[in-house]
Amino acid sequence: MLAEVPQVGNLQISSYIEKIGMITLQTMQGDNITCIKHMFYFWTLMCRMEANQTESVIKSCASSLIDIALTGLSKEDMDADEKTVQAINDEEYTVAEAAEILITEISIIAKDTIWPELKKFFETNFPAADWRIQYVAMLALNAGL
Repeated sequence: MLAEVPQVGNLQISSYIEKIGMITLQTMQGDNITCIKHMFYFWTLMCRMEANQTESVIKSCASSLIDIALTGLSKEDMDADEKTVQAINDEEYTVAEAAEILITEISIIAKDTIWPELKKFFETNFPAADWRIQYVAMLALNAGL
């Protein structure tokens, strides 16, 4: 499972980052919600692993990851019963929640890099008439604070 890769000893992940990036993009283009959540979980683990390191794979690809996470925030439709807004239980996250967690983790490592993108996303989407788009804009801004 892709999400287990960061937990492997001293694996030199940077040599595989381009291939992992391609897998990430392919996953986001698909409709398999479980795979998308696992992909966000993988990148979240990478962020947590690199949080206190001076050299970081996450810093080098923060802009690309933010674009993917922002797409993930609006990947699932928000139903009237709010099943996709709130996790059904503590162990199950929606794609939007997994993306929000990833944005938070990336901001810990590379806030200066991603803040302009988050601000632009908010300024572009918050004025929308649709409350769902406004909600996603608020999630993005809040996650990056």
